Amino acid sequence: MAERIPVMNCISPLENNNYFGASITAVAVSNRQSLDLAITTAEGDQVALSSIASNTAAYGTYEGTGTAQASCFEITRESSLSVEGDLSKAESKDIAKAIHTYGKVIKDTLSGRAQPAAAHARKLTRLDEISSLEGTFSSQQSFSAEILSIEITA
Repeated sequence: MAERIPVMNCISPLENNNYFGASITAVAVSNRQSLDLAITTAEGDQVALSSIASNTAAYGTYEGTGTAQASCFEITRESSLSVEGDLSKAESKDIAKAIHTYGKVIKDTLSGRAQPAAAHARKLTRLDEISSLEGTFSSQQSFSAEILSIEITA
């Protein structure tokens, strides 16, 4: 069976009742983004940053012997940061600039602005305290709908 959309979990007790000619309709929208960055400084210190964010909004209705509505909204955020080595003030400053600039590259890319994204990416090569930066960003959006009809015959 396909994975249920979140709102169905909110109104699933309605399914267990013996209603004649009942229907449940649900829609959901979700967004998930993840980011992983690995930065190595000129002195060999290593910084790893990982972040996952997801949002889900769902709405459902029940129509049968009565009516009911339910909605759910879920926000999840997770992040981690690890540092191996002793960061100097200059390294910390360049790491903060690198993270901020990488964010601009992502924002410009998602907005379809290739030239500004490339210009921001070039700025990453001008950070003297950073010897390497590897990053992965992903973004997923989805929409789903489910209609459940319950027909009980005697």
